[in-house]
Amino acid sequence: MELWRFLLNVFIPDKYVFMIGIVTVVTLIIYRRHIPNKQPPCYGGWIPWLGCAIEFGKCPLYFIEECRKKLGPVFTLKVAGSRLTFITEPEDYRNFFTSRNVDFQKAVQEPVEKTASIPQESFHENHTRMHDTIKWNLAQSNLGPFFQRIRNKFNEGFHQWNKTGEADLNSFIRGTMYKAVLDNLFGDYVLPTSPEDDFKLLESHFVKFDEDFEDWSTSKQWLLNLLKNTIINMKNEENTSNDQTLFSKVVKNVKGPHAANFAMLLMWASLANAIPMTFWTVAFILWNQDVLDKVKREIRETLGNNNGKANSCELTENDLNRLPYIKRCVLEAIRLRSPGVITRGVKEPLHVKGYTIPVGDLLMLSPYWTHHNPKYFPNPECFNPDRWLSIDPERSTFMDGFVAFGHGRYQCPGRWFAVMEIHLFVVLLFNTFDITPLDPFPRHSPLHLVGSQQPETAMRVKYTRIIKDIV
Repeated sequence: MELWRFLLNVFIPDKYVFMIGIVTVVTLIIYRRHIPNKQPPCYGGWIPWLGCAIEFGKCPLYFIEECRKKLGPVFTLKVAGSRLTFITEPEDYRNFFTSRNVDFQKAVQEPVEKTASIPQESFHENHTRMHDTIKWNLAQSNLGPFFQRIRNKFNEGFHQWNKTGEADLNSFIRGTMYKAVLDNLFGDYVLPTSPEDDFKLLESHFVKFDEDFEDWSTSKQWLLNLLKNTIINMKNEENTSNDQTLFSKVVKNVKGPHAANFAMLLMWASLANAIPMTFWTVAFILWNQDVLDKVKREIRETLGNNNGKANSCELTENDLNRLPYIKRCVLEAIRLRSPGVITRGVKEPLHVKGYTIPVGDLLMLSPYWTHHNPKYFPNPECFNPDRWLSIDPERSTFMDGFVAFGHGRYQCPGRWFAVMEIHLFVVLLFNTFDITPLDPFPRHSPLHLVGSQQPETAMRVKYTRIIKDIV
């Protein structure tokens, strides 16, 4: 220690020590100023605690875009006691999907608890295992058995329609797909998909649970009771045919008393997004005559003119892969009607574009507005299936800037099943029926932030069967 003091006095006289201290402090201050520590621009409204919740709630989808234009590519909204921080440029999305400073489960646990009554402890104990169970079973390489069953169910549903008639397109699609998807993932008639009166009751409760913003708790409880009783019956019966369903595997993997609650999440995930996306795919095709002509031509040239596989349940996965234009229509509809927001929880300070996003913020990303970014999707409002020509269908990649299914550890585990079922439904629909729209093309509701966009109004169609035998 004495040697250190001697050397210090020799090389740095006392009169300079004070000056060196000042320089050091100034240097540290300047250095700290270059570290991002200012928070993003914030709009908090004019009501304490509520913040801008009223403005946000009136038209949330378009309010997000208005704030982006006013505040810039990174901004914060104070909404009902929460800070929602939006990042809007895809080059920053790695912070959202891969940063260790953000957490998926932290963001979704509370909404899941409200939606499916799954307490925090059970959610954290079971969520990752449930995600991986679904991801494995619905992997692209495992879709064969699902394809065959859902193809047959779609054809059964079409067979029940009249030879000609008028219908609301959304109800038209929903009535067929609900039955087919539930029987496929939960087991044949495990849920009340038949007789028709029982199914209509199930359908009405799920629609209210999914779409009613004001009074859905009764339907939530009805669905939970249904699933609890279904699980009890499943355990009491020796029905090996349903042992290998996705529903059965999910239930068996849940630790604790909340199997029915996780089963309800499976139901919601399998119905709430794919059915509206099927509606939009069909609607976009019908309202673009050149696209409709290409769809019909591809079906005719690939499957034959009403005298081959198209008339039976023999359509194969290979046949479906030979219909790439229709798959591009599906992906383009998903692009245009993707969810309003997805979210992560900030658990460590996150630096984006010179701003520091503090711990506790909910980090928000809008797939809908990302997919309307002309930098990645030129003429973004246009329904243009050919923009997807650049993707490699063999590798099943998506376009740059496409985030409908998320990315990273908790990317949508059922994405390949969803694309397959919509693709298959559209092929069978246009092969079986000639469809003409009777109403204008509907706008999408600006109220939907979570899940696929919903049509704001009904769209009636006239349909006529064009093949005689489909089962």
